[in-house]
Amino acid sequence: MSKSESELDQHLLFNQHKPSESDIIIYEVNLSFNVRAYETHKEWMLAHIEDMVKVNQFIKVQINHQLNLDPIDDSHMRTHKLTARYYIQSYQQLLDYLKRRARSMRNQVLEKFMDQYSVSRRVFVLTQEYDAQTRQAHHI
Repeated sequence: MSKSESELDQHLLFNQHKPSESDIIIYEVNLSFNVRAYETHKEWMLAHIEDMVKVNQFIKVQINHQLNLDPIDDSHMRTHKLTARYYIQSYQQLLDYLKRRARSMRNQVLEKFMDQYSVSRRVFVLTQEYDAQTRQAHHI
């Protein structure tokens, strides 16, 4: 076991809630790009996000671009923010991705954008959905 795998396993030991095998996982990646760099590499970035789903056999991805509704905040003129929410079949599938493929996928973004982006990541367990058409809540 490599050092990074050992560190990941130790981190997971202290996680407050270990998901069950049937839990759907949402892996959220929040990206902030220099506007020029994003415009130059936008098509590549969107294709990279789609490749994440195909290569790793994730369920789906939702790509959200942040809107700026604050008339005083002009940061949108310098940065473009987007969030990719990957839906993953199981916690084990996420762990497999983190141990086997994450470094390679992350290095691809680093090579394209260098120091012109920042990233943060979060992991969620999908526990409930509400369908407005059927007016039913679904506990997952």
